[in-house]
Amino acid sequence: RALMGLFEGLCFPSVHAIIGVHIPGRWLSLVTAIATAASYVGTIVGYWGSDVVLQFAKWPWCFYIFGGLGFVWIAVWRTFGVRDDAAVNGSMFVVPNFRDLFFSSRSAPVYVYCANFFAYSYAFYMVVSWMPEQLQARYDLPLGIVGIVSGLPSASQVIVSCLAGYVADRSVPHYGVARVRSFAQTLSMLGMGTGMVLFAVAGRELWLGMTWMCLALAFASISVAGVSVFHFHLAPSRAGFLFGCGNTVGTVAGMVSVPLTGFLVERAADPTNPWVPYLLCAVICYVAGLLWLCFARRAESLEWPPKK
Repeated sequence: RALMGLFEGLCFPSVHAIIGVHIPGRWLSLVTAIATAASYVGTIVGYWGSDVVLQFAKWPWCFYIFGGLGFVWIAVWRTFGVRDDAAVNGSMFVVPNFRDLFFSSRSAPVYVYCANFFAYSYAFYMVVSWMPEQLQARYDLPLGIVGIVSGLPSASQVIVSCLAGYVADRSVPHYGVARVRSFAQTLSMLGMGTGMVLFAVAGRELWLGMTWMCLALAFASISVAGVSVFHFHLAPSRAGFLFGCGNTVGTVAGMVSVPLTGFLVERAADPTNPWVPYLLCAVICYVAGLLWLCFARRAESLEWPPKK
């Protein structure tokens, strides 16, 4: 599993580096949203497909099948993937300058960018890791139904992320990059935090709890118009590297979120219906959203990387 994570870590930064070079600026939000939505579809297929596989075979076959699909995709990508001579943005991959990005007077937006990655990933890893167990404990669902219900929040993300990407691309020419990114990411964080709180207090009504969780992750997916594309404006030629930094912070958030949530659930007064983990997640989202609101607009006037 460690090797899976090691090599999987190359995927998303590479995707964003390719988008930054090959996709016109007027389509950045939509294309990023489609790529992100595809990962949500993968989560849904993983939940629902695994339920089907486990009805006919043992658990290793889940890894054989999904791993085998990866080899099929390699053949497709090598045949139809982008070529270097197809660049449209005039950007080139450059060696990152750590001083410019992290240790200059203009670095505040970069740290806020990473903080928002932490908040989103903290919530996402918590939901993906603990949702099946919580559905069984809180609502006493059969194991065969848990996977289907667990995939519903991801389904809401697919729809809302594509819609948010389209609306953002149409809005940037009218309202400016900084205003659109600031509004989208702040709305995403505050909405996700509120959805988490409502899920925590929803009680044992399945339809109500899943409505709030779907709402929380639907708001989370609006970040495709905020933090998920902000690196293209902060540092176009270093977009892949900057996204990799944010993604690394997000992975650290997952390493904190999953065991901490387990610790809080075990010590809750009612482990089948804990509220502290969701409240903590909401606080993290609120803080990240307010930081973004305060600092993100400053990045519009930055020339990043500085031209010589």
